[in-house]
Amino acid sequence: MEQRGLIKRTWRGSGHAAAVTTDGRYYLKHGKHPRQVQAEKERLKGDAAQAARAPADGAELIFRLESASGKITVPDPAA
Repeated sequence: MEQRGLIKRTWRGSGHAAAVTTDGRYYLKHGKHPRQVQAEKERLKGDAAQAARAPADGAELIFRLESASGKITVPDPAA
C-alpha cells in the first residue's frame, strides 16, 4: 500500500506509524486508485464515441452485462 501511495509510514522509536494519504482516502471512497481513474479519462478523451458508450460505473456495467442475456459481443475492441 505504501508503494502505491495509499499510506505513509513513519518510524518512531522502535515502531512505526501509518497514516492514510489523500490517494488512500480516494481509493477507500471510490474503490479505484486516482491514477487509474485519470488513465481512463485520458484514454476516453480522444474518442467521444467510445466515451459515450462507456458505463458510468461498475453497477451500470453489471446491469448491462445481465441485460445482455449472458452474451457479450465486442465488435471492434480497442487496444
